[in-house]
Amino acid sequence: MIFAIPLSFFVGATFCILANKKINAKKIAIAFALVNLALCFQDKFINNLLSKGSFGLGGWTPPYGIEFFAEPVGLTFVCLVSMIGFFGLMYAGSIPSRSKLNDNLFFALALFLLGALQAICLSGDLFNIYVWLELSSICAFAIMGYKTKEGAFATFNYLLAAGVAGVIFLLGTGLIYGASGTLNLAQISTFSNPGQSMSAGFALIITSLLIKMALTPFHFWLPDAYGNSPTKTLGIIPAIVTKAPAIVLFKIALQLHQNQINWSNFEFFLSLMGAGAVIYGSLIAVKQTQLKKILAYSSIAQLGLVAIGIGILDVKGTLIQIIAHSIVKFSLFCSVGALEFFANIKTIDDLKSTFQKSPILSWVFIICGFSLAGIPPFAGFFAKYYLVVSSLEKNNFFIVAVILLSSLLTAGYFLKILENIVFTKYTKKPKSSIPKTTYFPIVFNCSLVIIFGIFLPRIISALEGLA
Repeated sequence: MIFAIPLSFFVGATFCILANKKINAKKIAIAFALVNLALCFQDKFINNLLSKGSFGLGGWTPPYGIEFFAEPVGLTFVCLVSMIGFFGLMYAGSIPSRSKLNDNLFFALALFLLGALQAICLSGDLFNIYVWLELSSICAFAIMGYKTKEGAFATFNYLLAAGVAGVIFLLGTGLIYGASGTLNLAQISTFSNPGQSMSAGFALIITSLLIKMALTPFHFWLPDAYGNSPTKTLGIIPAIVTKAPAIVLFKIALQLHQNQINWSNFEFFLSLMGAGAVIYGSLIAVKQTQLKKILAYSSIAQLGLVAIGIGILDVKGTLIQIIAHSIVKFSLFCSVGALEFFANIKTIDDLKSTFQKSPILSWVFIICGFSLAGIPPFAGFFAKYYLVVSSLEKNNFFIVAVILLSSLLTAGYFLKILENIVFTKYTKKPKSSIPKTTYFPIVFNCSLVIIFGIFLPRIISALEGLA
């Protein structure tokens, strides 16, 4: 059953709440994340889901029942959430708690968040997508403000953005239901003559998803939320939270393109906003000195590329960009979090000669920086390559120029980081050494950036059926 995938996270969260000193929440969370990972990467199970397609819970059929739908785009993200979630929980478990309170609630919230993110991309109707989006926002808000005054203050903007986005999404859902009599995406896609109400409803939903993606000009909540999030959350929040609404937007875009709703207006809108996010995020990142803020504004720019890919309906380029960016930002944010927690390194100047003090994390910065800049053979290069090819096929030379400019700007702010890591003298002594358990999830995901690039032809052949 398809709901078994997110259900494993929800069951694990329940056990985390009931955990005790003998069996702590960290071990329970990692164990259930491993179960989820095993389900997601079991070929027979996934192939069975794809062959059946839709699943109605409780025997109720649409539009009355809750439908989960297994399709390649959604399942790709479900597997990504499972992998990032497993290693993110390992990373969180390696960070010592600086509070007398136990971490049962943190790991329970993290598992609820991961389960909600998976359920978002498996849901087949708009109302259930709304419910899971709101649950994920509540959980993300709670763990971003977990045990820190700075985090609590920073997440206020996120709560405001998520609340406004939720209201807009619900209004759009109401318009679509009034026009079609259903919220099931598969049934909506069969309408041959959608009216203005349905078009307006989708416009509202798309706007809501762009707010949750933090796409410029709706990015106001992201820099502070990422910059002040507790170290434990850095393996989960920056890597995948903004990608779930992007996947929903992508699925809606593909359905609208199949329908008679004119996608060209949405294409222009998304491409223009994506281009603005790429340029704005990159330019502001160049001016930053705090490492978390640099990565936060870099994320805004990279999400702009995702929006461009969705706008031009480039399945391969968009999925590769989402996967590559998630893996890269996991490695970078976790590295920065470890350096800040164990060595009090927070700014570019603090990185001086980190290569001599922590060569492993230094190589992580180098590899991931090259990937973000789009340098071959790393994963980020292929995402930009397919986006450029799709843009050229549509004669959209403006987008091609924006993508190439993004590579130059990304190289600009990462060269500042690499200069301090490799070529300048060390000025701060670390408080303590970084434990091996912290290194492992970072290094593993960083290695995927290389492996993903090397074996991309096989991955592309698996994605050919999506185009």
